Amino acid sequence: MNNFLDNFYEVLFSPDKAFARLRETPPLFQGFLLVLFISILGPLLNFKVFNGPITLVWLSLSIFGAIFFGVLSWLFFAFFLDLIASIFGQSGRIKTFLTLSAFALIPWIFLGPIELFKTAGLVADIFAIFLGLFVWLWVVVLIIKAIIKTYQLSFGKTLTLILVPFLGSFLTFYWTIGFFTTLFQILKV
Repeated sequence: MNNFLDNFYEVLFSPDKAFARLRETPPLFQGFLLVLFISILGPLLNFKVFNGPITLVWLSLSIFGAIFFGVLSWLFFAFFLDLIASIFGQSGRIKTFLTLSAFALIPWIFLGPIELFKTAGLVADIFAIFLGLFVWLWVVVLIIKAIIKTYQLSFGKTLTLILVPFLGSFLTFYWTIGFFTTLFQILKV
């Protein structure tokens, strides 16, 4: 039952069951195709008016950049999260997490129809904003479920896994500012 449409449907309507099944035999190539498609979706949604060949070149460059940085960020996120998961002794599941995290991005596909609401006036704009926020929250929940299923962690440990990089970034920023402040005080004449 490694059919793409079955996986697609199941992630939308019963993600726990889908992620448990996808974890057993992760279809990484399907996940890669999803990341490519969702990466291309961004520039296409922002494309408004065709003004000749310059627009076509710009759109082509945007699509290429979106594909490159979409795949790069997907890979970096997976490798970085796997590195952080080693805190709990749960690293080494990159292929599984790459697959599950790609399938967790499926709700982004609904942003295309949601963008159409933004052409119908103020009330539809507000409605589209709320729908967009709902899709964003849906993806966040699915990513958290993907982390839980991949690394078999509790919800609390998963939140810790997600918050550790933010805490590390804050401490790094704080230490960097402190280092340069101290250095400038020493060098001050």
